Amino acid sequence: MEITNIYTILEQFSLSKPEIDVYLATLKLGNATTTDIAKESGMQRTATYFHIKNLLQRQLLFQSRKGKVQHFFAKPPAELATYFSKLTFDFKSFVPELESLQKIHEEQPTFEVIDSKKGYFSVYEQITLLPAGSTFRVLEGKKGLIDELELLTPEQWNVFFSRVVQKNIITHGIFTKESLHVPQKKFLNSSLVHETFKKRIWDLRTLPESIIPIQELALIYGDRVSFLLPETSMVITLRHKGIVQFMTATFDALFHFAQKLSGWE
Repeated sequence: MEITNIYTILEQFSLSKPEIDVYLATLKLGNATTTDIAKESGMQRTATYFHIKNLLQRQLLFQSRKGKVQHFFAKPPAELATYFSKLTFDFKSFVPELESLQKIHEEQPTFEVIDSKKGYFSVYEQITLLPAGSTFRVLEGKKGLIDELELLTPEQWNVFFSRVVQKNIITHGIFTKESLHVPQKKFLNSSLVHETFKKRIWDLRTLPESIIPIQELALIYGDRVSFLLPETSMVITLRHKGIVQFMTATFDALFHFAQKLSGWE
């Protein structure tokens, strides 16, 4: 099997390309330090360790210690295949029960209120799990954008942007004119994040605050709508098919009316 096919398969289980690079490098080395893995994968040591921690949490890498030095080794490919097969089998066993709940879920809205950072981790994860070629919608003011960009490290932003790019997930965005300069200032300090950010598939529009006097951020994705409220530092997520359809229609009407942007860096 070609290495590109391996990447394609592993990406279906929500692994980013950098995470796959780290896993394959560790698999090749057998038992390696962070420095060894960074050198083999061609990444900076800090970024490598960030991905190693993610893979440890998912039990795709394991660690041992020799004196004061940590070493890492990869889950064997046969065990990895068994693990993925078990995930698929376990999910299929719940399909009938999930289908029986679908009608109830569509009729009864659910709310989740959590602090901003944890809330955004959840929102970003849900967005990266959307089907390839999906579209999510963003309505954002300057304060909401500044608060959003402070939540994650450059490495975490790069993971999110990489997954969105890999799955060709489209962003429809309406931003206030007053917020348009913020991303350039925030991302120029990290060339890796800035370059990945520019690869996203955007369809952007803008309106002045005099027309949409907002400072907050709303995200519409799948069957959810999430709101960031800067004043309370809370994320509120609502799930309800009818309400989401209403919000989507409202957004699309504003989107059609707003001024189109040719690009945004």
